[in-house]
Amino acid sequence: MTLAFSFARGWSDRPEETLNRALELAHKAVELNESLPQTHWALGYTYMQRKEWDKALAAVQHAVTLVPNFADGYGLLALINNRLSRADEAIELIRKAMQLNPYYTWDYPYNLGRAHYTKGQYGKAVDYLHQALERNEAVTYPRLFLAASYVELGQTEDAAWEITQLQMTNPDMRLLHLANAHQIADEVLMQRFLTDLRKAGLPE
Repeated sequence: MTLAFSFARGWSDRPEETLNRALELAHKAVELNESLPQTHWALGYTYMQRKEWDKALAAVQHAVTLVPNFADGYGLLALINNRLSRADEAIELIRKAMQLNPYYTWDYPYNLGRAHYTKGQYGKAVDYLHQALERNEAVTYPRLFLAASYVELGQTEDAAWEITQLQMTNPDMRLLHLANAHQIADEVLMQRFLTDLRKAGLPE
């Protein structure tokens, strides 16, 4: 993990300052070694967190151009496309990543589940999101999208249970936090997601 990635993912009470520092470090890493796909990945991740979508896509695309079998590069491209609500592109990219790395981590099936939620294919979303949680039950966003998918399926008790599980490890999680921080570029989809979570019982 690069230092820039650590900054980009880390908690800060000054997120803009943190992302500015992460961007500075990512650019420095690329300057030091332009041949490493991981440095371009970190730059793309930072741009994604800043919601500079075109720059994020370009940086990560450069990483997979450098190393065409860089599975995590395709995984990040899938996440960026998911945040842009380009579900079909995200599915194609994450399946390519899975082919390249059969020992994938939780975020690979998460990307599939999230894409199927976007497409309104909630049963498939539930299946893949469960797979993500089987790999890491402590992660937040697979459980959020799982709860939202259950609401769409009319399984409100299952949705409420997922929120209860989430609050055991994230007691301060609120809809307001997601509205301010969670990156879904499409406002209609973002509101659908928040409405589903509200119905599942996530506090305002």
